[in-house]
Amino acid sequence: MALYTFIEGNKIKIQPAPYIEDGWYIEIIGTNITVYEIPLFGGDPIEIGDYLTLMDAIKVAESLN
Repeated sequence: MALYTFIEGNKIKIQPAPYIEDGWYIEIIGTNITVYEIPLFGGDPIEIGDYLTLMDAIKVAESLN
């Protein structure tokens, strides 16, 4: 699976497509790694949880598909 990485100031965002309307993304700020889900048909992102490693976060995010 290809992942897209964006750096926005002190934040790193990882997602499965260059632009997402629904699906998931991972946000990294410092040592905090959080998975978010964007509901189908849009809406505010829902925080799924915080993870200790990037690999754990990716596994959870991929399971949301």
